[in-house]
This record gives sequence, structure tokens and C-alpha cells, in this order.
Amino acid sequence: MLTLQVLSGAVPFLSGLLVKGLVILLVVAIAVGQLRRASASLRHAAWTAGIVSVLALPIALELGPRMHVASLAERVSQSVSYFSDAALTPIKGTSNESTIGSLSRSHGVLDGVSSGSTTALFPAGVDVAVLLFIVWLVGAVALTGRDIGRSVRAHRVVARSRVVRESHVLRLATGLRNRLRIQRPVLLVESDEVSGPATFGIFRPVVLLPTGAGSWPIENLHTVLAHELAHVARKDCLTDAIALAARNCHWLNPMAWIAVRRMRLERERACDDRVLEMGVRPEPYATLLLNVARAALHEPLAHGLSRTAALAMAAPLELESRLLAIFDPRLRRGGLRRGQRFALATLATAASVLIAALRLEAASGAPVSPADDAIGRDASGPVASLEFASRTERLAPAGKQPTQSDSATSTRGAVRLARTPSQSRASEPDTRQDSVAHPRSERVTTSRRSLEYALAGYEVARGGPDSLLAGRLRAQLDRAPEWEGDLVSERSAWALARVRDGRIIEPVVDELKNSDWRVRAYAAWVLEEAGASALRDSRATGDLIAALRHPVWRLRAMAAHALAGIREPSARAAMLEALDDEAWQVRVAAVHYVARLGDRTLLPELERLARDRHSAVRGAAAEALTANRTGE
Repeated sequence: MLTLQVLSGAVPFLSGLLVKGLVILLVVAIAVGQLRRASASLRHAAWTAGIVSVLALPIALELGPRMHVASLAERVSQSVSYFSDAALTPIKGTSNESTIGSLSRSHGVLDGVSSGSTTALFPAGVDVAVLLFIVWLVGAVALTGRDIGRSVRAHRVVARSRVVRESHVLRLATGLRNRLRIQRPVLLVESDEVSGPATFGIFRPVVLLPTGAGSWPIENLHTVLAHELAHVARKDCLTDAIALAARNCHWLNPMAWIAVRRMRLERERACDDRVLEMGVRPEPYATLLLNVARAALHEPLAHGLSRTAALAMAAPLELESRLLAIFDPRLRRGGLRRGQRFALATLATAASVLIAALRLEAASGAPVSPADDAIGRDASGPVASLEFASRTERLAPAGKQPTQSDSATSTRGAVRLARTPSQSRASEPDTRQDSVAHPRSERVTTSRRSLEYALAGYEVARGGPDSLLAGRLRAQLDRAPEWEGDLVSERSAWALARVRDGRIIEPVVDELKNSDWRVRAYAAWVLEEAGASALRDSRATGDLIAALRHPVWRLRAMAAHALAGIREPSARAAMLEALDDEAWQVRVAAVHYVARLGDRTLLPELERLARDRHSAVRGAAAEALTANRTGE
């Protein structure tokens, strides 16, 4: 189960990488399209910056900021999910048990704050996720293995080659190195296994020449060496390796393949420009490229440069566009200036961080259907029967599930309330589609080793004063998310990773002072799981009461549910104020708190909330009134 949980978490992360990598490369493609008359060096640098940004996406996703954007596609997906659940809900002639089973598939109002059981449909989803992950992993490993094999073959070709000894070749190469400002040594070798020149090596560059290159006309030798040493000066072997690494990681992204191909073409054009800037005339240079490409076509497949990691001077497939560029007088042929490099690096970093920060998430409310309005449903939430029954089941204290009779009573009461005229339709915070509308906005980014830390923390805490809480949290580590906003497993791992001296409650209460509201919400959730045990730390109640005044309604809701679970009488005044909170999730928790107080003087407050604008609050108040009046 832990393996499935890790894989089910890795698949969304991988999907985010692929989608955002696609967006980055599409942006680069559009930008490069506007640079048709710019130098090839600039276009190559733009592609390189985009590819490096794609390769750095995991770091940007983990360390960068987060901006949540409403997603129309996800709202459509939620609509489909909602109607599927509605279709599975029994209307009549079924047992209460089947009714509760079908209702439990709907979304919880606090995004999975309880430890409910996994639905029967989820394992199939996990299997698909694992299959997709395995397909990606196999492809990435196969491509990486192929590239490593090509690099090994190139090394072997170099190892079997002979070092060039002709003095005029070495003098010519030295002069070109000085002209191109190449500081490191470059080895010149010749081999009968290649028919055209090539460059290989990131740290120790090598220029491969065919056997007998020393007898070539001096003009041809000068042109060939100028082109190959231009690769060395530009560090093209390094950028090519980076591009291949990005392509192998994003091989499912078609733009990754296009980007690598376009970058390689611009690389060769940039080297062509360097050669032309040295005074070589276009006509003889084009003739030389044609001759080299023709020789490559007849090169034995077993020793072909195309099967190694070396950068060949002229690949036949890209030759036509290079020749057109050589004879185009309108193109700029200069290299990159320092300001251009800085601007590209800045733009690439900003674009990568910005795109990585985007979270395409929708509001947590379910969609509105005409049938809902026909039975008097609120515009801000699901059908009351679905919503309230799900809430009643999900917020049951740990280890205690609603009985069939309790569930049936709740469901019947909720259905009755759903058919009453709706109250004023003020906007609830979860319908505003802001940065905290979607439940995933509450997720705290944790280390990839958080599961290991959680298991280690459990082993320490199981013998301490919080052993019962530790056992409950440990059981929830194996829980597979029932839906995208189910953070139960992640919150449990977060809590166990903070075990200190065998204790859980004290370190968690410390986090209630954290400046990040998401961390404080996690802490409140853990204290709700702890129940009355949380009162062992006297700071808990005061910090939770302070959280009830926080501007983020999600934290207020978590704090209210924690106080309701702890049942601390000193929170009475603050929780009575919470009965009028703008967020229905907070009002529901306050109703549960009032109901557990058993104070009959508060019945007028419950009667008022039985007419609340939100069906979940009305249902909770109605159940509380029934329980207080009957003495249950």
C-alpha cells in the first residue's frame, strides 16, 4: 500500500512536469518564431534556455511560489463526477447501508479531514497511475541507455584513433583556437572509421578528422577546423547533453523532441555563421558541406557518426536549411553579447518560476444542476442530502462510525431540509474561485523523504504518551486518497514526522504559531484527531481560538473543527461568534460544538441556524435540535 501511495503521488507530480514543460517549450517556440531574422546564436540560446528551464522544473515546483488559478476543465470534471455520484444514489427501495455507501463517495466539506475508508473504485485508478508511471520510466531509462551507449561508442572511436602529427595542421588549429579564444587544450585525432569531421567531449574536447585530412587543400582544412573549433568555443557538446537529458525526462512531451531538433539545427547554423565571419566565402563553404554530407551517406552503418555522441559537421537531413541560411544576406550572423545572455537567463528563470507556480485548480463547490434548483437546493453547494450525509459520516470521531439508524435519520432530515425554500443566497468563500478556493491550496509541500521520517516518528511515538494517536495516524499513512482534495495521508505523515521525545501533541501545538496558515491548518487537523488529549498542552485552546480570527477561512474551519473535537468549554464565547462566520464550513463546526455542550439555553441559536442559507448548516442544526430535545 505504501508503494502504491508513493506512486499515486508521483504520477500527479510527473503530469505537472510534462504539462508545464509543454507550456514552457511552446512559449519558447513562439518567441523563436519572432526571431527569424535574428542570429542563429540567439535562437540557439533561446532554445537552450527553454530546455534548461524544463530540466529545472522539479526544483521550481518544490521551491517556487504557488499561484492557484481556476480551471474550467477541472470544473467540467467535477460536474461529471457529481452527476456520476448522483446517479449511484439510491432513491427508494434500498437499505440504509447502501445509501450511506453511495453517499460516502461525495466530497467531504473539509476536504477529507477524517479517516474514512477507501472506496472500492480507487484501486483501479491506482493501477492505471502505476502503469503510466512505469511506461514513462521505461521510456526514460531506454533513451538514457541509448545515449550512454552512443557516448561509449564515440569514446571507443577516439581511443582507436591516431593523434594528428602534421605540423601545418597543428599550427592552423592553434591559430584558430587563439582567434576563437579557446583556453583549454583540444586534441586533434584522425580515424579511418569516420568519413567526415566531428567534435566530441564536454570536459576534454576532441576533434575527429578522417584519415588523410592533413593532405586536404589548406582552405578546406581551415574551414573544417574553424567549424569544429567553433563547437568547442560555444560548448555545444555540453548543451547537447543537457538537451538530451531534458528530452529523456520529458520524452512523452512531443515539444521536447521538436525543441532538441530545432536547437541542434540552430547550433550548426551558429557555427556556420562563425565560419563565414572568419572570411570564408559562402560558395566554397556550401560546396564543402555538400561533399561532407555526401560522404556521410556512404559511411558504413557500423561506424557511422550518427550512431555516436559526436557532433557531425554536416548531417544530410538538416543540410537544405543550412545552405539557404548561408546564402541569405539578410540574416544577422553575430554571436551573443553579454547583455543578451543576461536577458535570456533572466527571462528563462522568470518564465520557469511563473509557469511552475501556476496551479490549475477549481473551486471546491460542486456544480449547480437545474434539478437541484427544482428541489430548493442552495446555489453554493451540492444537494443537501448528499452533502450533509457525507459530512455526518466524515466528521464522526475516530473509531466511531455512524450507525445505520443515525445515518438514516440524518439523511431523511437533510432531504426534508433540501425541499424547503432556500434562504438568502449570499456568496460563500468557497465559491469565489480565489487562491484558496480549491482544497489542494491547503496542501503543505513536504520532503520526498517525509514518509521515511513519518515511519521513524511512529516507531518513537508508539511507546510514548501519544501512542493511541500515533497508531491512528500510522494507519492513515496507508490510506489512498479518495479524491483530489483528500489530504488525510499527507497530514498524518506530516504529524508523525514531527515527533519529539516520543510526543506528538506538543510539537504540533508549536506549529500553531507558524507564519504559514497551511501549516497551522495541518496542526489543527491533528489536534482534532487527538481529541481531548490535545488539552494536555494548555496552549492548544488559546492558539486555536486565535486561529478563528484568521482571514483565511480554511484555517478558521480547521480550528473550529479542532475545538469542536476537543470540546473545551473555555472556547464557548469564540465558538458562539463562529456561528455567524461567513464560511459555512466554520458555522457547521460551531454547530457541532454547541450541540456537544448540551446547553439547552442555546436552543434558540440552533433554531436560528436551522434557517441558515446553507443546507449543510441547516442539516447540522436540525440534527442538533432533535438530539437536544429528545435527550439523546
